[in-house]
Amino acid sequence: RIISCGGYVTGESSQFGPARVWLRPGEGPGLAMARSIGDHLCAEVGVIAEPVVESYVLSPEDEILILASDGVWEFITNEEAMKIVSQQKDASSGCTALIAEATARWRAEEGNYRDDITATVVYMPLLPDPLDESARDEVAPAKAAENPTGYVPSMPISTMSTQVPLSARV
Repeated sequence: RIISCGGYVTGESSQFGPARVWLRPGEGPGLAMARSIGDHLCAEVGVIAEPVVESYVLSPEDEILILASDGVWEFITNEEAMKIVSQQKDASSGCTALIAEATARWRAEEGNYRDDITATVVYMPLLPDPLDESARDEVAPAKAAENPTGYVPSMPISTMSTQVPLSARV
């Protein structure tokens, strides 16, 4: 698809890392993927900027949701990520621990180079059960006109991202 649209693809190399998509040979952005959510710059050469969306019906057994970039998943398995996050007291601490571990593993494997590391951690349930009287003590009252239930849930969501400092880029 990319070549047929006029794009240029390089294989994995010590200079550029993984296989990359270029607008023209050697001309950036040199994306290390064939899909890039929201990156419309390379659409003319076949990079898909629209995400593939899948639906999943949550169940009462679902406790944690982790959404993360490939920089997290490069050296951390699904099971390891769940263990790291579930050992923390809240989503923010879980997200911080996951980002720290991903960063440490990149450093151990690649030295100063690392990919973007972005994660969102959600502790479930997002909203308390409106019929659960005990949940009402855990949320702050809200203005009745803005929220007919009278409650605003504390949001058990955290998002973090690291960027590679320019001095550390290869």
